[in-house]
Amino acid sequence: MGEQEAASTLIYLHIPKCAGTSIMDVLKGNYGDGFYRTPNGGGWRKFGKLPQAKRASITCLTGHIPWGLHEHLEQPYRYAVMLRNPVDRITSLYWFCRRFAKHRRHAEARRFSLAHFAASGAMSDLDNGMTRWLAGRTDVGSLPIEKPVTEFDLNLAKSHLRTMVVGFVETYAQDVCNWALEFGWAHVDTKRRKMAGNYPSPYRRIRQAVADANRYDVGLYEWAREQCT
Repeated sequence: MGEQEAASTLIYLHIPKCAGTSIMDVLKGNYGDGFYRTPNGGGWRKFGKLPQAKRASITCLTGHIPWGLHEHLEQPYRYAVMLRNPVDRITSLYWFCRRFAKHRRHAEARRFSLAHFAASGAMSDLDNGMTRWLAGRTDVGSLPIEKPVTEFDLNLAKSHLRTMVVGFVETYAQDVCNWALEFGWAHVDTKRRKMAGNYPSPYRRIRQAVADANRYDVGLYEWAREQCT
């Protein structure tokens, strides 16, 4: 790797339920002391308050973070992200919330069906969450929804994706191998770890209900599969 490339920072957007646990092991193995993961629960909001020397030492910045943290870096950077079929992502998120009692939306997931949960507005990630993260919105993840996603957010997310290295959960193993060549990684593990465990596949009408509640994410995902592969 050249001198400038070695000093640059990879910003990996860990969108929830998009193979993040698997890719984190790869990132830690390759970036060592330069790996920095923002604290969960909106810890990314305080990233700009870290000492400049600390931010300059980071060669891999990740966590549940929205697009835009590059504004707090003075060194060169590149963005990367894994996307997932929105219906599968919400289904996995639903079962994750149901099974982990410490999740702040555990009660809603236990009380609601998948279709009801997806349309409940219980948290921002249920309402076109991938578009929110990629557009750089601040109402993301398990935070409350501040305002609906619009066509403007979709177009903004697309414009950001055009500048990023993009992979897909559905082709995880191949994409990780491609990224290893792209970024010069020595540590590569193509196995996925499923944090939500095994869960039943939803019926077609339920899948459609989840898709209807996340129509911007569906459009973004379909566009990315055509434009970013």
